[in-house]
Amino acid sequence: MPPTTDPGPHPQAFVDPLEGVLHALDHLVKGTLRPPAGTPAGLLCELIELLERRFAREERDPAFEALLELRPGLYGELRRLRREHRQLLSWARRLEASTSLDPHPALARALREEVKALSRCIRSHEATEGALLQLAYLTDLGGED
Repeated sequence: MPPTTDPGPHPQAFVDPLEGVLHALDHLVKGTLRPPAGTPAGLLCELIELLERRFAREERDPAFEALLELRPGLYGELRRLRREHRQLLSWARRLEASTSLDPHPALARALREEVKALSRCIRSHEATEGALLQLAYLTDLGGED
């Protein structure tokens, strides 16, 4: 069976817009990105906008503050996650600027590897935050000792 070049659903087909863009970036890295999924620079620009909105919303989320009241020992972890917001955004902006300089739609191998690493770090960051939010809700509901 020949390898597929189907990029899968367009980023807007996902319930979570961030996962949609990360999925499209996965195809970009693999070299299977096809229109209308977007250009490298366009996808990274969309990623930056999504991260900016998402991180701002997360940093205002009262669940994290409530969790800190109940579990002050998590202060360091929450502070690290907020620091990661700035680092991930900076990394994405740098990559987007790099792709804007390249007139070709294909990314260089090194840049594709960086996009892959960024995508992996964003997913790891989101998983950690999700686990903390789940802990916050379980604690708030009395389901966690």
